[in-house]
Amino acid sequence: FYERWKEEIRRNGEQAHAIHWIVTGLGGVKPRGRPKYEPEEIAAVLNEPFYLDYLARIAELDPTWSSELIHMYPTPQQPDGRFHHYLRVTIDGSGIRFEAIDSDGGLRDGGRIADAPSS
Repeated sequence: FYERWKEEIRRNGEQAHAIHWIVTGLGGVKPRGRPKYEPEEIAAVLNEPFYLDYLARIAELDPTWSSELIHMYPTPQQPDGRFHHYLRVTIDGSGIRFEAIDSDGGLRDGGRIADAPSS
């Protein structure tokens, strides 16, 4: 199963940091598991006590900080994360690019997850 999440940590409503999670959980076996998340399932995760406690701890550290966990993949356009794949990661000196490529060579997901800070 392939999935991707992004957490945006904000200060005064402006993004200060982003944490990216990419799960490439195939391990060479036949794809199995759930093909997609339903919106109500994502909402349920975001209302779990452990996540709400995490948000409260962020606000305790600094009341100007907040966090939002965003489910990035699968998407309505690419609703199934069950596919044989590999993840190609390229570090090009100014950032990190990733591409999730299926067994037919098709690009299923990709993007830039980090840029070097400007000096």
